[in-house]
Amino acid sequence: MPERSRVTRQKLLVSGRRHFAEEGWMTARIRDIVADAKQSNDSAINYHFGSRAGLLRAILRIGIEAMEEQRQNEIDALAARGIKVDKNLDVSTLSTLVIRPIADVLRYNEGVEFIRIVGQIGPYTRVQSALRNEVMQDTVLLTEVELLVDSIAQSIGETPGRYRIHNFLIALIAILSARALAIAAIRRKNSSDEDYSAEEIDDLLEESGQLRHDQFVDEVVSTLSAGLASGIPSNN
Repeated sequence: MPERSRVTRQKLLVSGRRHFAEEGWMTARIRDIVADAKQSNDSAINYHFGSRAGLLRAILRIGIEAMEEQRQNEIDALAARGIKVDKNLDVSTLSTLVIRPIADVLRYNEGVEFIRIVGQIGPYTRVQSALRNEVMQDTVLLTEVELLVDSIAQSIGETPGRYRIHNFLIALIAILSARALAIAAIRRKNSSDEDYSAEEIDDLLEESGQLRHDQFVDEVVSTLSAGLASGIPSNN
């Protein structure tokens, strides 16, 4: 891809992510996205992404790819301890592998925007369709979710297992979306010319009576993992 096209595409991605997060991916105006990306032609979205939905898919894919290194590192760390990551691994560990990297993207502004967009479409996603979605194909995230589905299914059956995973994912998205909105509100309230560091956001969250990031993630992992593993033997 020519350098000029690459730069234009990146500007559209950044602008699209911001507008989709703030205004909704279906309602944000294309002309505003294009203008904020410093482009003069409203057809720039169609040229680079095919459509509004194409831009959404590209934004989601980039968000998922941003977590991939952390996901693989966590699997490698378990392997180094002699723990094989497969459907026979305990549900709590498998669910933690799914949860922690996506929760950790809230440490960064682009991650907050990503989660706010995911929150708009997450409640309408079914496990079956999510696993087939091109956005997730060939990712560590897909592998982890599939293992979690198989692990639950072998204990309580395929249909109730998928229903439980669906509820787990919806709850996770809802919790992270609420946190993303809280962070965005803090950023707006304390707006300045300089962006806040993750540590400064933690301080502001704590001042408003909320948990710091690491505590928040630990609570999410503990709560959702326990619910997912309910009634399932610990060796599954």
